[in-house]
Amino acid sequence: MSSEADNTSSTRTTEVLYGADNTTDKLLQVFNKIKSNFDACGDSTAPSVCMGFEPLRNAYLDFKRRGINVRFITEMNASNISYCKELMKISELRHLDGIKGNFGICDQKEFVAAATIKEQQAVPQLIYSNVKEIIEQQEFIFESFWTRAIPAKQRIREMEDATEPEFYEVISDHEKASQVLVDLAKSVKKEAFFLLPNDKSMVRIDRLGVIDYLIKAAQKDSIGSIRIICPISEVNSEIIKKVTENAPNIIILNGNNSPYGMYIVDNQRAFRAELKEPEAETFSEAIGFSVYSTRRNTVDFFKSVFELLWNERKLNEDLKKAATEVIQNPHRILELFINMIKLANQEILLVLPTTNAFLREDRVGIIKLLNDAAMERNLIVRIVTPTNEIIEKRIQRILVSEGKEVEEERGELLAVQEEREERKRKNFDVRRIDITTSPSEKIAVTTVTILVADKKESLVIEKIDDSTENFVEAAGLATYSNSKPTVMSYVSIFEILWNQAELYLHIKEAHEKLKVQDRMQKEFINVAAHELRTPIQPILGLLGLLRSKKDDINKQDLNISLNLLMRNAQRLKRLSEDILDVTKIESQSLKLNKELINLNDVILNAIQDSRNQVAKNRGNIKMVYKPDLSGHGIIVEADRNRLNQVIYNLLSNAIKFTEKEGGIVSIRTEKKKTRDNDDEVIVSVKDSGPGISSEMFPRLFEKFASKSFQGTGLGLFISKNIVEAHGGKIWGENNIRNENSHIANHGEDIEEKGGGRGACFYFTLPIANEQLEPKERKGPNAEAVAVDDL
Repeated sequence: MSSEADNTSSTRTTEVLYGADNTTDKLLQVFNKIKSNFDACGDSTAPSVCMGFEPLRNAYLDFKRRGINVRFITEMNASNISYCKELMKISELRHLDGIKGNFGICDQKEFVAAATIKEQQAVPQLIYSNVKEIIEQQEFIFESFWTRAIPAKQRIREMEDATEPEFYEVISDHEKASQVLVDLAKSVKKEAFFLLPNDKSMVRIDRLGVIDYLIKAAQKDSIGSIRIICPISEVNSEIIKKVTENAPNIIILNGNNSPYGMYIVDNQRAFRAELKEPEAETFSEAIGFSVYSTRRNTVDFFKSVFELLWNERKLNEDLKKAATEVIQNPHRILELFINMIKLANQEILLVLPTTNAFLREDRVGIIKLLNDAAMERNLIVRIVTPTNEIIEKRIQRILVSEGKEVEEERGELLAVQEEREERKRKNFDVRRIDITTSPSEKIAVTTVTILVADKKESLVIEKIDDSTENFVEAAGLATYSNSKPTVMSYVSIFEILWNQAELYLHIKEAHEKLKVQDRMQKEFINVAAHELRTPIQPILGLLGLLRSKKDDINKQDLNISLNLLMRNAQRLKRLSEDILDVTKIESQSLKLNKELINLNDVILNAIQDSRNQVAKNRGNIKMVYKPDLSGHGIIVEADRNRLNQVIYNLLSNAIKFTEKEGGIVSIRTEKKKTRDNDDEVIVSVKDSGPGISSEMFPRLFEKFASKSFQGTGLGLFISKNIVEAHGGKIWGENNIRNENSHIANHGEDIEEKGGGRGACFYFTLPIANEQLEPKERKGPNAEAVAVDDL
């Protein structure tokens, strides 16, 4: 016995039990625990054990009383048919030829198996397991057997229709042998394998009507496979044509002359006839003695011989078909190029060596054919090519414009256009080895054009004059092949170039990003230097002034100077804190001290901080706060200081970009439901300034994103990471695009004065399920609106 314990309190066990008493007790114990399903598989002896051994019979009858769903697979035959009919009353029974092994799966939780069993006797040895992996493996085996098995009723009908005992008969009567062959052809239900000894044999059996019976059988939906091996010549060409036209699913392979013919039908009956007179006109005149049998081992032997011959002939056919041809005629090369694209069924791979090669192929219609293959026939088309401005425009027309023009001409709906373009993007893919800035530049990927169709055919074309615009004049020798090793070698070359093109693209994108980062970093250094100089200069100047007038300065001037020093020192402090926060974010060491807080309190504190910071630097700017009016405030689980930092950053930006006279900065909160039906709050800060420039939109929340020397471009980057660390999201919009925003206009008075100018920034936070005690609720009441003039 082996067992293992998992991390839970349950035990995973696999054990082997010996002795009839032990195995029976274990089986009954397992059966009594079944609640819904029992799947069983057993050989032809299993039904007699289940229905003939009393304890198990009672357990199966109990399944029926308890409503257990039982599925049972076995091999039904004449010796166990009575037990099978009893099982049919209890279970859904199916038959499968040659099934071996005896096992059962109980509720997908327990597995039992018996290595050997005897009729109507207890199981001598039992394997039990509740290990999940073993059960899943056995379930897979059972389901595969179940899908292949046939219903018990169908098997009973087959047995009743074929009650004759197995036999092995040597036939010397040639007329009788002819009739046996005809009867075999008439009786085909699933499959037939015929080995004909020479080309005239097909003519002889056609005269008997055998070919017509095979054609009729092949036209039935239930037929599996009809295969014929026969030497092919002018003698039997008309008959083969008849078969091909009327029953294309009958497969005929060219064979060698043989001293005998062999015929196997439905894996149940086999007939073998000696060929004595190869040139005889009738079947009875041509054969010597013959053998007819239904014995299992005889049928299996004849079938194995046929399969061996079939595989040998199939290999020879494949080798004969595989060919490599050198083509010198450029007109034929072009014709073959076009036909390979037209006849492809699944995938086309194309490597073009130069930009001129792409343009030549486009002029002769190759690119249009590839486009049609992707769109109309749903083929996968992949192209590796150098490009320039002309080729890029052509590719874009293929991917976008042409599709739209066609649909517009037909008057189709926009949805159809979009679906068509999406399908094209999936099927038609181009990898660029290089993108040059001048149409005259030529970049070579390789020295030849390579075309591969369905990974079955390849065409390799050398170029002798790349400067010409004419395909025929540019083409040199070409090599066509349908040899699998040759074709797959070109597939490998294509995949290498394809992956190299992708790598080149990634490297180029990374290089561009590095250039942008470098430029942004230089801009940041300039901005940071300016930001540092701005407070340092007045600090140094005031300190020098105070030092020179320390003995006679009055108290009022001293207070003014100290306040100015304090403001500039705080500005330096914020700059250093921003840089430190960026470092923490990039090293993933930003920590949050979360607590339940009233969002209104944080917003009011941020408003107060903003007023204190900017009041003396701005004119008549109105600040409006409109909290959500449902309930006693919005409770969130957040880091108070970090949340204050986000709101303060947004307010500072809004005030900075708002016009001095008559400008409005508004902040608003609103509760919403997420798609998962969770509660969240949306906080928005709106200004009436110039709005966000199109240049800034793509990198709004990136580091060093700034359009002026009034900031470092770190505030929104830090705010975004703080919001996302709280499980929220942040975004910005221009007010002119904000009509269908998540939050309605912040107030009619704002729209009247602001005129729809400026920008609005939003961020979301999850609302806490817990609530603060009443004494901790400090925010405005349901009617409160905070309004201030800066």
